Amino acid sequence: MNTEVYKQNLSTWISDTADFNYFVTYRPKKSKITKYNARKRFIPIMENNDRIETIFYVIESDYSGRCNHAHLLIKGSDLIVQDLATKSIKPTRYNLEKNRNVPNEIQYFESIKNKARAIEYVTKHIGKGEMFVRSHDLITKEQVVDERLYNLSTEYDSPIAEMHPNYEYHKKHKHFMTMFSPNKLVKYPYC
Repeated sequence: MNTEVYKQNLSTWISDTADFNYFVTYRPKKSKITKYNARKRFIPIMENNDRIETIFYVIESDYSGRCNHAHLLIKGSDLIVQDLATKSIKPTRYNLEKNRNVPNEIQYFESIKNKARAIEYVTKHIGKGEMFVRSHDLITKEQVVDERLYNLSTEYDSPIAEMHPNYEYHKKHKHFMTMFSPNKLVKYPYC
């Protein structure tokens, strides 16, 4: 009951948030997309392309449970499949037998004809447990720009950080923690 209400409210919120133009299915070939690395894959798409304004994604498991794929709703203008190319996403590959580019990691890329049906398809497994839907999120252009500005202002080598009154104090303690902290030997898992 509660999951159906959540799913309906999410669908109406998505339809009210943005007028999505494109539907994409992303299936990575050499790695696994998870809720921890999804933003690291989709934010560079928005940073590289000014025509993309909003991305809503849902990460779903395959039936085997070993692999994941993502369905994306994108609000943008005049996009082609190569606009989604980044360092970690390879939309197409060249096939010698067919002598043309064929889909590689972007299995499906098409403009949305019926917005309600596209949202229904993307949210079809929400509420069925983590076995089906691993994660979902909305990324906007303003959010990406704000995160980039925040990261620039908090880097220790940036001119903005040097203007902070406690810059030398922070720099000294950061150096102390990298040298003498017991956590420096801990190997954190790659996400």
